[in-house]
Amino acid sequence: MGKNFGTEYVFLILCGVFFCGLFYWGKKSLRIAGLCFLVGLSLPFLRDPLWDDGFNGRYVKVEGRVERVFQKGENQKLLLQGEKMNGAAVREKFYIRGVTTEYVPGEKISVEGFFRSPRAQKNPYLFDEQNYIRSLGAAGSIQAENISSLECVHWKLKGHLYVLSRLREFSRTTENLLQRSMLGYGEGDFDALREIGLAHILAASGFHLGLLSFFFLHFLLFSGLGKRQASIWTVLVLWLYGAFIGFPPGLLRSLVMFTLLIFSVPFRKRYDALDALCIAAWISLFINPWWLFQPAFLLSYGGTACLLILYPALQAWGVHKILALPLSVALGLLPWQLHFFGQWNPWTILANILFLPFFMVAFIGAFLYLIFGFIPLLGSILKFFVEQSSGIFLILSKDAAELPGRISTAAWNLPLIIVYFILLYLLFSPATRQWQVKKSWRKFLVTGTLFLCAAPCFQILYPPFVLRHIAIGQGDTALIQGSYNLMVDTGGEQ
Repeated sequence: MGKNFGTEYVFLILCGVFFCGLFYWGKKSLRIAGLCFLVGLSLPFLRDPLWDDGFNGRYVKVEGRVERVFQKGENQKLLLQGEKMNGAAVREKFYIRGVTTEYVPGEKISVEGFFRSPRAQKNPYLFDEQNYIRSLGAAGSIQAENISSLECVHWKLKGHLYVLSRLREFSRTTENLLQRSMLGYGEGDFDALREIGLAHILAASGFHLGLLSFFFLHFLLFSGLGKRQASIWTVLVLWLYGAFIGFPPGLLRSLVMFTLLIFSVPFRKRYDALDALCIAAWISLFINPWWLFQPAFLLSYGGTACLLILYPALQAWGVHKILALPLSVALGLLPWQLHFFGQWNPWTILANILFLPFFMVAFIGAFLYLIFGFIPLLGSILKFFVEQSSGIFLILSKDAAELPGRISTAAWNLPLIIVYFILLYLLFSPATRQWQVKKSWRKFLVTGTLFLCAAPCFQILYPPFVLRHIAIGQGDTALIQGSYNLMVDTGGEQ
């Protein structure tokens, strides 16, 4: 993709200033250096429009390697790292639609179809295709007309085929759950997990990396390695796993934070989780600034930031640490869940406490089965525990999703989300907590009043989008209500 001349050099200078602030300046200067992050963040958006080089709307033939798989089944979608386009060498990525044959990452294929540059969506209530394609790092999309496989011996292809073959030894439901959680793609209907607030386990994220790091680190320590050697080997294994599944935003965040934690000891640097989170955000957005438009990026970084900030505040308020952990994440992700999905389930907090241990057993057991499953007795024991724990997890999640109490509302807009986080800060800031030790009723009165005053204003500025169907006899009528009112009559021919 083209860039405006000089933009990349200014961005690299600001990057250097930021990292100098991290390692050589004081705490106050570090916050000032953070402004370089905000300024530098806007510079990559000055890039030229997405590359098409005159191919928009034309029939093209692209050869390349599958980098990511987004959905398996009849309507599979792929992210293809192009190598040749109409016989000429390219280095662009392409979003492939309409794939009817199942492919895995690392497989080399040839795709023929019509190339289309993504178009921006001006209606804020509808899907913005341009930002989504950009967030994938792709030049555009291709509606596949013909796809053929090419000879390939890539290590990632061999690894995915091995994992998929071993997971097929489980039941169909368990196989689909493990594919989604370990590889980031798969089949299966897991609507119950989305409704109960456990959808984060369906994509490889920081939660999965935390489980793997805990397991591998303690396994190596138990085998007799020293703490430093075990930590280094754990970091290498985790980065290899990240490369294996394609470094999704949430996983890359966890990899950077965990690596900084491990290497802060030999360099005698105090590890600050919030600073590590900022460094991970810098690296992620330097790679692809349009990740900002991915729900996975916002949910991952938003949930982690609220965990680091709200968890100590909730404990200071006397909330038990077992409850404070999921509660801090739930409070932080509430506005984003209402923005992206339009609903929130209060049973999410208890589900993360009571149900996740069963999934953790299945996840770790599945990795052990991939390594030691060839041993007859040990493989049978691991398979039994994985089947039972995953089955219990899915049954409990399905029953909990049917409980009443789910909150559905119009999608929150950005100003309302900002007001929510301001109120959250007023509730849990240290100054507020000290002021309200004896007069806690004032806090709820003030914040509640601010919220009630602010919410109607944003509803007036950004009225909800409502679509009503009215049966009038000859044909149906659609009434669209938003910032304007529009009635569409679909009556007879007369």
